[in-house]
Amino acid sequence: ISILNLLVYYYIALRAYQMCFVVIAASAITIVLMALSHASLRAVVYTLIWGSVIMLGLFAAWNVWAKMALRRTYAKATGQ
Repeated sequence: ISILNLLVYYYIALRAYQMCFVVIAASAITIVLMALSHASLRAVVYTLIWGSVIMLGLFAAWNVWAKMALRRTYAKATGQ
């Protein structure tokens, strides 16, 4: 979880504010998972782990999408 926080703060420092949408989506998913499964301490811990894994996946997808968009923009600008 702290590595994810580090990544979020890094991208916010770079002023890549689109990352906030990833954080909001992952937080909402974690809250829903927590509401559905909170019967024991083990369930809560697993829910937080799954929330972190989902956030990491969303972060990776966003990062790939951003790089592809940047390549398309560069290709249009250079006429390639």
